[in-house]
Amino acid sequence: MRFSRITSPRSTPAATGFVIACSALLLASSACSVSDASFGTGPGRSGGGNVNSSFALLGRWERVVLFTDAGGTVHASETLWDFRSDGTALRTVVTRNLTDGFADAITVIASWRVQGSSLVLDFVSPASGRSQFFFHIDRDILTLDGRDFVRARP
Repeated sequence: MRFSRITSPRSTPAATGFVIACSALLLASSACSVSDASFGTGPGRSGGGNVNSSFALLGRWERVVLFTDAGGTVHASETLWDFRSDGTALRTVVTRNLTDGFADAITVIASWRVQGSSLVLDFVSPASGRSQFFFHIDRDILTLDGRDFVRARP
């Protein structure tokens, strides 16, 4: 298990700029639900079409959700999946408090395989268990049980 805590002063110019940039992104994507606004970057490598294969899953996929809590604090939750050719997967979740300027991150390890149109994950660290997701890939968008992830840059 890898756990890290990142802190920074509340009113640094970089933190203020990041909050402003994220706020602008929220305004620009006002057609999306604020509680489920996702975005990411990708080089357009997958070649297109709807696919459900192991080979198409290889690589890194990301999803970012921005939201404001009842107290007015702006948060971001970033999930990064890294599906490797040896059958291992890493899931890193980074939660950020954009208002106060701190973040927490955790990475979990799993083995993965495709079974029909399902992605089966057997988690081994830090906790064990099995999860199964319906998945499909359309170009650079991976959908896991209705949640979209974008292919990340290498």
